[in-house]
Amino acid sequence: MIVCIFGLSCVGKSSAASLMANELGLPLRSCGSAVLAAASSLGLDIKDLPDSGHRMVDAETVAWALTLGSCIVEGRFLDHVLFGLPEPTFSIQLTANADVRLRRACGRAGHAITMEDLESIDRADREFRRRLYDERKVIAPSLSVDTSESTVEECVNQLKMATSGLIRPRT
Repeated sequence: MIVCIFGLSCVGKSSAASLMANELGLPLRSCGSAVLAAASSLGLDIKDLPDSGHRMVDAETVAWALTLGSCIVEGRFLDHVLFGLPEPTFSIQLTANADVRLRRACGRAGHAITMEDLESIDRADREFRRRLYDERKVIAPSLSVDTSESTVEECVNQLKMATSGLIRPRT
């Protein structure tokens, strides 16, 4: 079973996916890290990676997940990227309210981020989604979890309970 964790920026995807993968002994692919690596390999800032580079990372992500079968993949646009896979996929959408996302964004950036900055990121993501993906080809979430009031551990416990019996932990 491929566990797909997606959602907007700063909802807790990377933190939850990392802890869940570690606790279950499953391989993890972080699409954001893969995009950053692709941009760096070309000497580019992540914002300057052309759409072809993003499509390459998407294709690599699909191939990686299909090869492994039991794995966790996390990223903002996986509801589109993993659409139509022949392998069973458990799709988890993480959400958080704007104030929590803003606090997390500031912590990640190490400096003040304004609500306008966060809204700008969301607008850029919506435009990216429209440009690269067919809006009709999207995975409906198997589970949606609001992480606003949860610790990472509480969130992961909820995700593990929801996927219990569906994925085989590696030993």
